[in-house]
Amino acid sequence: MSELISYQKIVIHDHTEKEWKGKINKDLRDWLSEDFMLSVGIGEAINNAIEHGGFPVILDIHYTNRAIDMRIKDHGNGFNVTKKINDIEKYGTEKLMSDIVLEERGRGILMMMQIFQKVQYNEMGNEVFLWRERKENAEAI
Repeated sequence: MSELISYQKIVIHDHTEKEWKGKINKDLRDWLSEDFMLSVGIGEAINNAIEHGGFPVILDIHYTNRAIDMRIKDHGNGFNVTKKINDIEKYGTEKLMSDIVLEERGRGILMMMQIFQKVQYNEMGNEVFLWRERKENAEAI
């Protein structure tokens, strides 16, 4: 039996369109309301793109009843992905999070790496791919 696959594309054209949750379809909105950490992780990725990238910000969302994957692309200059990933691999997300817990910035990527099972950036650093199984499916495995 094949799973129903849903796809949605959302384009955020400027800062006045920050309310991305109002643009997603009901099934995904329900899933996010059931899974707070998923909502936080997606929000971090989108807010990073809006705050640090260039417009438009494009969200490509695919999900089934088992998993979600999404690409978030902005049109900014990106960041040094290699350095950030090397630091995370060297020190670990928990250590880095504890070092910056009281800082205003710097937690977004670390939080995403703790929330999602896969976080990958393009070489330029202006597109992120996020993947995660639905909570109840991940716990059953």
